[in-house]
Amino acid sequence: MLGATKGALYYHVKNKEEILRLIYLTVLTVSEEPLRHIVEAELLPQEKLRRAIEHQTTVAADRSPAMTVFFREQHHLTGPFAKEIQLRRKAYERYFERIIEEGQQAGVFTSEVDAKIIAFGLLGMCNSLSQWYRASGPYTPQRIADMFESILITGLEA
Repeated sequence: MLGATKGALYYHVKNKEEILRLIYLTVLTVSEEPLRHIVEAELLPQEKLRRAIEHQTTVAADRSPAMTVFFREQHHLTGPFAKEIQLRRKAYERYFERIIEEGQQAGVFTSEVDAKIIAFGLLGMCNSLSQWYRASGPYTPQRIADMFESILITGLEA
């Protein structure tokens, strides 16, 4: 597949868990940067949320092997690797919370629901695409993002 022997691979990495860790770190790094830019942009909270939903839907609809591993194999990480990935995922979730909190403070999103719970629901909705989305199906990731946005924003507007 890659033209590398098992011995050559393990010369560069210690074990399978380290390979898994590297996959997680790569996916998180690639996913975090665009999201960070959205959060830090001079945009209205509604636009930030729309762009964040589009980003996450695109990430979750990616059927590459790395993304498949990312969404299905975290339970194989243990010890410091598991803690490291857990902290990075929490930081990622926090970007969504920040957007929602900003909208709540601006009075454009309801404050009746905790921002963390909204973020969990939003990420759960978007990340579920990794289980059911098929590129050959009737919807593009963009169209799904539009529908998710409609569901979420309509329920958040103050």
